[in-house]
Amino acid sequence: MSDTVNARQAGPTEIELSDAGLRVSKADAAPEIAWASVRYVMERPEVWVFLLVPSGTRIIPKSAVEPDQQEAFTAQLLEWAGTKYRVRDK
Repeated sequence: MSDTVNARQAGPTEIELSDAGLRVSKADAAPEIAWASVRYVMERPEVWVFLLVPSGTRIIPKSAVEPDQQEAFTAQLLEWAGTKYRVRDK
């Protein structure tokens, strides 16, 4: 890997979700991704995976959401993603 790729991946990342979609904020950029650009949201035991159109993935570890807020967070994701929301037990 090049130093450029490593530098882009380094540091904290903040993901904000809203009716409009998601915003992924890093030190150098904060692109917005509309829900129309999300192919699906996969809930897995430890993470939520967002597969993007035409390509790309964003992952939110469940540990990033307080345990007592995960049920409400999941319900909100289901509302925003609709039929694009899937659950996988493995």
